[in-house]
Amino acid sequence: MGKLSRSMKRAARRSRRGPKRTGVPIAYYAFDLLYLDGYSLFRVDLEKRKELLKQIITPNGLLRYSDHFVDEGERVYEAAKQKGLEGIVAKRRGSCYLEKRTREWLKIKITRTQECVIGGYTDPKGSREHFGSLVLGLYDDKQRLIPVGQAGSGFTEQTHAAMWQRLKKLETDESPFAAKPESSRRIHFVKPELVAEIKFSEWTHEGQSGAIRMRAPIFQGLRSDKKPKECRFEPVKSAKEEVRRAEGSQ
Repeated sequence: MGKLSRSMKRAARRSRRGPKRTGVPIAYYAFDLLYLDGYSLFRVDLEKRKELLKQIITPNGLLRYSDHFVDEGERVYEAAKQKGLEGIVAKRRGSCYLEKRTREWLKIKITRTQECVIGGYTDPKGSREHFGSLVLGLYDDKQRLIPVGQAGSGFTEQTHAAMWQRLKKLETDESPFAAKPESSRRIHFVKPELVAEIKFSEWTHEGQSGAIRMRAPIFQGLRSDKKPKECRFEPVKSAKEEVRRAEGSQ
């Protein structure tokens, strides 16, 4: 740990100067310990490695110990989901450190679903027929339809053809969106009468405008029970709010 300690101290000195220039504090969260005093800890179980890591870290604003949750995986997952995080990592408590993918450590990605208004479609690409992607939107608090992404996957040959028939009947020259959707392909607009259920990984800011978008959207089906005006941006709860809700339901 000698070289690492000296490196962290030098970084700490730079960090203390850096925030004064940028206003952005820097911290390094250590979550595992693989070597200590010249000895490999690869074959030591995870909980013991974490104990040793906690003992040698003296919090100084830069270097911090990354804590964990035991037997609360489902609650942590739900809290991460509401917070808008990418996912969680689940680790077997007695696991050793292996330099490869194993079932001892699992990266559990969070997927979300959202009902979106179909406001258009893009030209097909390559060998695909009819259309490439659905152009999706959500209504804001001013009743404006805001573009939130495009979904081109999730279709079977049959559902793709059936969707094409629905889209052709709703074509219009007038854009239903309050802002121009960003797309590398031509967009054909449709009347905002269809609602699609979309699975996606997270909300993100993309494009030149920095507008909010769904990452990796996948078409799940049409929602005939949902009115387009009901497809709105929903506020994301904080992790603390979600934990309190979970505790109150027990």
